Amino acid sequence: MAQAMAQQAFDEIIEEIESNNSGQSAGVPEVVHTLEPIVIRGNGNITLFGLSNGFTDTFPSSLLGRVSREEFESTVHRINALLRAQHSTNAKLLILGCLCCCCSLGCSLLWPTLALSKRTKNSLEKFLSINGVRIQPQEKVKAIWNRQTLFVICLKDPNQNEGVLNWYHVGRHEPIEDNSEAPVYQQHGADSVKLSLVNVPKRNSGFYECRQTKDNKVISSDKFELKVYNSIETEGNKDAYVGIEGEAFTMLCFSKFDSDREATDAQVSWIHNNIRIVDDDKHFTVRSRVEQSVSQKTIRSTLSFKRLTKENEGVYTCESVYANPFLTEMKIRPRFPENTPRNVWVSDETQSPVTVNVTCLVNADPIAEFQWFTGRGAPIDRGGLDVKHRIINTENLSVLSLEYENIGKIRN
Repeated sequence: MAQAMAQQAFDEIIEEIESNNSGQSAGVPEVVHTLEPIVIRGNGNITLFGLSNGFTDTFPSSLLGRVSREEFESTVHRINALLRAQHSTNAKLLILGCLCCCCSLGCSLLWPTLALSKRTKNSLEKFLSINGVRIQPQEKVKAIWNRQTLFVICLKDPNQNEGVLNWYHVGRHEPIEDNSEAPVYQQHGADSVKLSLVNVPKRNSGFYECRQTKDNKVISSDKFELKVYNSIETEGNKDAYVGIEGEAFTMLCFSKFDSDREATDAQVSWIHNNIRIVDDDKHFTVRSRVEQSVSQKTIRSTLSFKRLTKENEGVYTCESVYANPFLTEMKIRPRFPENTPRNVWVSDETQSPVTVNVTCLVNADPIAEFQWFTGRGAPIDRGGLDVKHRIINTENLSVLSLEYENIGKIRN
């Protein structure tokens, strides 16, 4: 009897499974994908009312491709700052509740647990909701040179898809125009707006923010500061110049700034080894002039040396009231006479042993120091030459005397 009842129950279960399978095969089964939540663990030193006072800013690998590392770290740091401020108040009220515990029959401890914990959670939710509009890149300060180009993207809050995005220059009530001919303009996309700063003049420096507006509700992004520096450069932007002693030499410096600024040539000066250069018309001259185009002005300053000497070596600074100074280094090398031979000829009829003298004459003040090298760059005075030799030095003249056993040694 029991066996018959068990068999009947088993048959009913099989029939129910088969009927379910046949029903599902008639249509397309619904597949539901569930994403595992990403958990950020608290690592604070205080846990109060179930809330830690800090979270780790280590970027989880599961967020790659979803959120930028800078955005994640910035958000966690601001959450930690909010929690520290809330915990400070909560701890004081907890101590007060402990003092009144006996009189209130424990209610003074129950109320902070419920009310203050809810208050902190509401503050976090409010912060996360208003932090939805974000910009990329996220640097708080963006610095560029005058007339350079920069692009910044503003993205909508993922939880608030409705509303209009606009860029604002902080302090001005109207949004930035969509005029691509202006140095600062915006371009709207589906869920983003791009701020374009093209050939930006210095007067456009300041703070910028992106706002998402719906009816009377405004959600603002973090502000960033744009710093535009006027450029100053030398001809070729060289870090070092090499001049020949005794010859004339010229250095050029260009200071560029907005065309609406007044300028005089006296606002650019030259400094040599921390000493300001004064035009004396004897050793060197300083000449400047102002050049103007539609969008900018340029002060062109020329430092001319009539005759370079060793004393002119050092660091030169082109300084302008409109920009950071530009530093460059001047090196002076001796001047060799124009008739200096490049080859030393030895006759085949020269009798052994053969002595060859190679002379080096320079015009240098102060007196030059000499050092000889082989064709492969090895110093001769350090054993770089396997031929009997000697070096004779006098004032700005050096003679290398080489002695060979026969003419064949020279050929080899």
